[in-house]
Amino acid sequence: MSRHAYLIIAHNRFDQLRALLRCLDDSRNVIFLHLDAKLGVVDRTQFDRQLQFAELRVLSNRVDVQWGDFSQIECELRLLEAATAEHCDYYHLMSGVDLPLQSQDAIHEYFDRNQGTEYVHFDAPEVDRTTYERVAKYAFFSSRNKNILEKILYRVMMCAQFWVDRGRRYGIQYQKGANWFSITDDCARYIVSQRQWVERVFSRTRCGDEFFIQTLIVNSRFKDRLYTPNFNNDYAAIRYCIDWERGNPYIFREEDFAMLKNSGMLFARKFDSTVDEKIIALIESSVTGRHEEA
Repeated sequence: MSRHAYLIIAHNRFDQLRALLRCLDDSRNVIFLHLDAKLGVVDRTQFDRQLQFAELRVLSNRVDVQWGDFSQIECELRLLEAATAEHCDYYHLMSGVDLPLQSQDAIHEYFDRNQGTEYVHFDAPEVDRTTYERVAKYAFFSSRNKNILEKILYRVMMCAQFWVDRGRRYGIQYQKGANWFSITDDCARYIVSQRQWVERVFSRTRCGDEFFIQTLIVNSRFKDRLYTPNFNNDYAAIRYCIDWERGNPYIFREEDFAMLKNSGMLFARKFDSTVDEKIIALIESSVTGRHEEA
């Protein structure tokens, strides 16, 4: 029997998070939950109550996650370190506002059939020059630029480092893509083993969380195990429905239900109960065969 680890990053929308947990409630799953340190004390019993079969691990060494900062990488590393302490067949990184589109039987059956394949998203064959600067140079304003002065200072500091190229210095090819992934135990353990390298290469970068997994994979033997090695910005590479054409990304609504279910994908991002809570209830009912109020 395969065992899967779900690594969930959450900072709000606990009603959705509870629905996500119910969708993942299966004896073959271990769920590792990171709650942003900014939330302070959180009553975990509201999450424990959602689960009858899956094991839940709520991380105690929580991170204050800041947009674009190394703290996002640190959060992912801590989840992977906690999860790899237990041997699982696959590790799925999800946000608390994502949902599975298929039942756990269907998801486990899919990964059993494709055992050994790595599901990691890549934007393009090569990183464009402006994007490359985010990690090749040192970013001293890695959080979201909130004012014009900060934006100007960021650009000035990027231009001032005209001689800096960390990719060339470390002899690596940078790659970029979505955070979310489904990877094997071998791959997860490899990433964890590279913590010191990740800290050295991705400290003082901007949005390095969109680079570090992809860069590790493309410079390793795991590149040959990718589901879609063509690097064409196809979210089928991670078996996800994500719509960047209608939003940033688009928030799925009730009218999207048939499209999502017929997509052939396993997961979807993103949902917002303040925009449309009916789609969340519909998906939960479809993947669990029941609908329960939190």
